Amino acid sequence: MSSGKHWATITEAGTLLGMRILIFAYRIGGNCLLKIFLAPVIGFYFIFHPAARKASQEFLVRARQQGADIPVPRWWHSLAHLWQFGIAIVDKFAVWMERITLQDLTISGSEIIEDLLENKQGAVILISHLGNFEICQCFSKRHEAIRISAFHHTKNSEKFHAFLKQFNQKNQVEILQVTEIDTETAIRLSEKVSHGEFIVIAGDRIPVANKNGTFPIEFMGAPAPFPKGPFALATALKAPVLFLTCIKKGSGFHVTFEQLSIPQSTGRKSHRQKIERLAASYASRLQYHCLQSPFQWFNFYSFWQDTEQFTTQTSNSTSVTGRHN
Repeated sequence: MSSGKHWATITEAGTLLGMRILIFAYRIGGNCLLKIFLAPVIGFYFIFHPAARKASQEFLVRARQQGADIPVPRWWHSLAHLWQFGIAIVDKFAVWMERITLQDLTISGSEIIEDLLENKQGAVILISHLGNFEICQCFSKRHEAIRISAFHHTKNSEKFHAFLKQFNQKNQVEILQVTEIDTETAIRLSEKVSHGEFIVIAGDRIPVANKNGTFPIEFMGAPAPFPKGPFALATALKAPVLFLTCIKKGSGFHVTFEQLSIPQSTGRKSHRQKIERLAASYASRLQYHCLQSPFQWFNFYSFWQDTEQFTTQTSNSTSVTGRHN
């Protein structure tokens, strides 16, 4: 797999049997036994997926250049990066099994959601592949009336989501399998928002069906391709737009809701600029949180694949076998 390969073509590295083994270990031995089983899985992935290693190095070098408090990235830092990804998958299982509860969350900006619920107003929530969105299911339990519809490319992880669903049939999140935001989808979502529902969509993944549906937005020191769809949708729905992150902090999680402003505009050109400014605002907040928790960035493909060829500071920082000077 080349580093420039579209993220949606990256198939599941794990198998259903592997998932069952990990869950079995977690159920009988908790985190300690689970980590023993998880270690060889992550080791295998690290060794046999060079594109993931390269993407990790690329991101960590950029993060350090932009001010993240991390050492010069070496191969073992990428291994630690992938390990955090493995732990995040375990946390997904845990929250679906109700092993992670609202008491494990520290929430900033919850008043934004509470005000919307009180006024029965829907919103668009822009998430990313930083941290672990699934943990926010705990927050929804505080408000039983909350209704959430989340976009998900479930074809890319069909077995994983089918397996998760076994553990919680009462989940309040409706998964929408959509590869492209067309007119029919937009109308459906507009109806949901008008009824006070929250639409959740990731703003950091290139669209599957329309590879030209991106624009370059400054991110981590260089232009990166961001999808137009989520931001065009957010402006078209004329609803409040929120940015959401959920970062693991020790044994707990820090959930942050932030409201993004949508500039007013008239005319086609101004409308396009409004969409781009919203995307730039999203990218700015995403970068801020990435620099606080760089090892929880879980996009393991070349995020800057359509920009200039990325070069690292040293040959050692991109080599898995290079020596540490």
